Amino acid sequence: MHKTQIAVEELTDKKQIKNVLLVFKNCEFLSAMTDPDKIDKFVEKLTTYGRIIAEYHDGVPVGFISFYDNNTTEKTAFINAFALDDKLGFLKGKTMNRLARHMVFTIHNKADMQFVKIEVNKRNKLAIRLYEHLGFEYLPEDTEQTYFMKIEAEKLERNLGIKDGPDRK
Repeated sequence: MHKTQIAVEELTDKKQIKNVLLVFKNCEFLSAMTDPDKIDKFVEKLTTYGRIIAEYHDGVPVGFISFYDNNTTEKTAFINAFALDDKLGFLKGKTMNRLARHMVFTIHNKADMQFVKIEVNKRNKLAIRLYEHLGFEYLPEDTEQTYFMKIEAEKLERNLGIKDGPDRK
């Protein structure tokens, strides 16, 4: 029986980031970021002002989370994209948890952020329920199509069960 090799890593190589994004180009909310005319600009912006963490199963990307951690005034990291491969099935939860753990660990230890903010499509009921379950609260700055939600990074750490690092259970 084959045991899947799982790796979670922060990506810094622009070509590697672009390749991961292109794996998820058919996700509705990623279409603008992965548009051939815009992807290089997005990758440049992300590597300048943010970070991307990806999970690989046997060397194939199955999920990623990207976020900006440059708001030092408000000490708020902003998740701008989060995607999981539908083929993961019941493993989506574990993959999401590993990615979120690495993100929270990164924003605390590398960027000194105190809050995490996300914009979510109002039609994406599953994502909304997930963020509510994790403790995100609604902000008054919603748009016609999206909600903005925010949580204290320490609260998110507790809700994810993080003790000392991204891999600690």
